[in-house]
Amino acid sequence: MNEQAAHAEGREVKREAEASGDRRHRGLQYLAFLKRFSQIARPNSYLEIGTRDGSSLAAFDCDAICVDPVMRPKPAALNRGRTLAFQMTSDRFFREHDVLGIFPGGVDVAFLDGMHRFEFLLRDLINAERCCHARSTVIVHDCFPPDPKLTGRVSAGGAWAGDCVEARADLERAP
Repeated sequence: MNEQAAHAEGREVKREAEASGDRRHRGLQYLAFLKRFSQIARPNSYLEIGTRDGSSLAAFDCDAICVDPVMRPKPAALNRGRTLAFQMTSDRFFREHDVLGIFPGGVDVAFLDGMHRFEFLLRDLINAERCCHARSTVIVHDCFPPDPKLTGRVSAGGAWAGDCVEARADLERAP
């Protein structure tokens, strides 16, 4: 299939999805992305804000710090040399703990999927960046919601991206 035909087919699929009300993300699912990223980047240290059941944590096999006020990680997610779990808010974690004391060289990868509100994400980003080195990667979740119904300051139950999309706009303007 040539490039023009591929683009036309893509536009047609998009139109059909929009007409049917189907707004599911058609790209690589984020857990698959994280696993592939981990395989390519091969980090030695990982910081995760918003662990919940540990599905994203399981994508990495290096030493990890995970932070979530209500986490229940699956045992398979903890299969690594060191997993330090902090059951607390990220604000409290960064106030009370020294990430560089745990990972003196800095964090290789940080994944931010905490409270889905702009101001929380911004604080998590600022705090995570303080723990990074020049070659660190920070991955931010929920900034490209597939459906506007998933956004907003308050969750309606189920999937929710919050207003993290607002942080994306600010970050795109940053120097």
